[in-house]
Formats: sequence, C-alpha cells, structure tokens
Amino acid sequence: PAFETIWLAVLNHPNFSQADLSKLRLIHLLGVPERLAQMQAVLPHAIQVSSYGATECSSFLSMGKVNESLEIRTTTGGHPIPGIHARVVAPGSTQDLPNGELGEIIYRG
Repeated sequence: PAFETIWLAVLNHPNFSQADLSKLRLIHLLGVPERLAQMQAVLPHAIQVSSYGATECSSFLSMGKVNESLEIRTTTGGHPIPGIHARVVAPGSTQDLPNGELGEIIYRG
C-alpha cells in the first residue's frame, strides 16, 4: 500500500507522463477522498482501493472491494477483512449503535 504523500511525488515526477503504467491493474492507496479521486483520474485503467489499519501495530483491519463504486472506494476504509470483527459503539461505552449512526469503531480479531 502507498500513502497519498508517496503517490503525489510519483504523479508530480517530471518523467511520469513517459512511464508505461499500462500493466498496473490495482492500486492500494490511503489518503483523503479528493486525492484518491485525483489518482483514479490520472490512472483510470487501474482500480484503486483504500483500507484502514495501523501498519506499525499489525496490519490492515479493513479494505475496499474492487467491484464497488469509485465513490465508495475513495470515501470509506472498506469492509473488515476475514477474521476481523467490527462494531460501532457510543463514544466512551461498549453500547452498539444502529447502522448509520456516528460513533467509535471497535475491532477484534
């Protein structure tokens, strides 16, 4: 995976337009939605997915799916990966919240 700050340097490289990236099929990218959409526009042939996790602690907790819309792939952290369970709870508690409510995410797995 690459953070948007890494990809911005690649996109802004003076020789970027000369690079043959036609074989690039999937980009695992992390960043703000605007930057992710910009990346997709520059490399429209490659599907881009985002994820969520703490690489310095373990690995990814969730990842987007390649068959989802660009909007979903660039504005969410995806779905829990196999073996990971996620809940959204009221801040400061362990009380589950209904779908669509804002709260804290608790991961287990």
